[in-house]
Amino acid sequence: MFRRWINTRLIRTAIVSFYEPVPERDRERLARAVRRDPALRREIAELRGVRRNIRLESPELDVDLTAAVRARIGMARVQPETEPGRRWVGMAGWRPVFYGAAVAAAAILVALPAFWDGTTDRVASRSAARTEPIVSAAAAESPVAGAIAQACRLVENGDLFSARQMLTDTVARYPDDADTGEALAMLADLEFSEFHWFDRAEEYYELLRMRYPEVFMKTRHAAERYALLAESSPMHYEPLYTLVNARKSGDSMAALERLMARYPDSQISREAMRALTAFHVDGSASTADDVIAALQRARARCADPLAAAQFDLALGNLYRDRMNDPERAARYFSAAAACGQEYVARPAREALATLRYPSR
Repeated sequence: MFRRWINTRLIRTAIVSFYEPVPERDRERLARAVRRDPALRREIAELRGVRRNIRLESPELDVDLTAAVRARIGMARVQPETEPGRRWVGMAGWRPVFYGAAVAAAAILVALPAFWDGTTDRVASRSAARTEPIVSAAAAESPVAGAIAQACRLVENGDLFSARQMLTDTVARYPDDADTGEALAMLADLEFSEFHWFDRAEEYYELLRMRYPEVFMKTRHAAERYALLAESSPMHYEPLYTLVNARKSGDSMAALERLMARYPDSQISREAMRALTAFHVDGSASTADDVIAALQRARARCADPLAAAQFDLALGNLYRDRMNDPERAARYFSAAAACGQEYVARPAREALATLRYPSR
């Protein structure tokens, strides 16, 4: 079912491309799908032939749409925010808008290694996180809940391929089951964290977001991963493979610093900073002091000045927001403000201004 949904979306993109340009990311995704799916390739070719035989004439617009446009704008203004601290942009990409290094620092503090943990690392704690009902007595009543419980056991035993196949078949067979969103979330997790099949992971997270939005919003790291995949897709997920290789080798500081410098103020940069910091953690990094110490060690080894400035900005935010130490925060903000790159220097200057002239 979800494969049909994805193909329908791709066909819709192809039809739009007959009449107007489409975003490069969508065009590349369509090209990849057409190369690996002969049936999709034939269907699009047939549609293109139909298009050539249809003559389109644009009718004259003889109505005033001003009132409708104003009404739509008014509706957009009253849409509730999805959750505190995050707003969602109602456009094709529907990417989360984060708040720079302040969010990077907070994310490092609360979940330093967790974003890239494999599915194996999380299965044992699923009942304590987002899937309480899945391994309960409800598994006997719901075929999807039972399949998820069995997939969890397969993952615990190291049989990831069987778990993936079971979840794929289950989602396709029971699209309307109450637990199908959870199964799809686990499938996306497997593709992202274990198999590193990022093209599929992005498709599954997008399907999860579209068809099961409540599950998407409560699934750990789903929104951040979706943003990271969307950012990396135009580069054929090269930044993600760099991150994966860095985590495996433990000796890729230069590559991670290049990611931070090349994609500043992005989810890619934040994950590179998280990976760099993880290399320098001494212990569990369970407190703000632990994370600050790891950030400082990573900052001391930085050779790229722009990456170093982003560490300064994150450290300034932590000293200001978590340690209530405005003097040290000001020192880090001052260093970041002097880096010469506006996308780092500007928020640092704004932070310095709030320290010197706090609102009353």
